[in-house]
Amino acid sequence: MCHAFTSRELAESDPPGDGVQELELLDGPADIRPWYILTWDTRMRDAAGRYKDPFVWSENRDYDGSEVPIRHHWSGQYPDGPGIYLNVQGWDRDLVLKVYSEQRAKALAGQEGVS
Repeated sequence: MCHAFTSRELAESDPPGDGVQELELLDGPADIRPWYILTWDTRMRDAAGRYKDPFVWSENRDYDGSEVPIRHHWSGQYPDGPGIYLNVQGWDRDLVLKVYSEQRAKALAGQEGVS
């Protein structure tokens, strides 16, 4: 159950008031933008053994006005065994794809012994 109060004191005096949370009130509509998420699983290959394209999707999120830099990380933790995947996220789809491309190229060069 969720209730809104005009002050913290009123919220805390409400019987289920032990989970009080302060939120910002907006004067207008929220700025909702797509947050892009790309996942490249290096275990996924086609019949010829080539890497499959990454999976890219987006979800709508509140945009707070700050430009979050693109985030990426590599992981080798899978519930069903070893493997490596790359996750890239950010507000700018083109930049997410650029970071993925750069990271993928580095990984493939590393496999070939190129630095």
